[in-house]
Amino acid sequence: MGKTIHLLSQSQLVEAIKSNNTKVLKQLYTSNYPKVEALVLKNSGSVAHAKDIYQEAFITVWTHVKQNKFTPHNDSALQGIYTVFLKINGRTY
Repeated sequence: MGKTIHLLSQSQLVEAIKSNNTKVLKQLYTSNYPKVEALVLKNSGSVAHAKDIYQEAFITVWTHVKQNKFTPHNDSALQGIYTVFLKINGRTY
């Protein structure tokens, strides 16, 4: 049985993203989407908005990790980064 994303340290998670580990990327994508969807729906957005916003945020996070523009400073850094990118991209969710 393979490691789940929850058992990986932030540095291991960053390395998995950099190496395009599809299993980890898929789990990261699916495990964080419900939080963003709930936030968008709570603030009068739609499921379609949530999907678009999350995809933009995910690609931005992936790009920043790949380009060494992101360094985790705690054990939940990647989970919190979506909120930061939503705010940076001008979203009010």
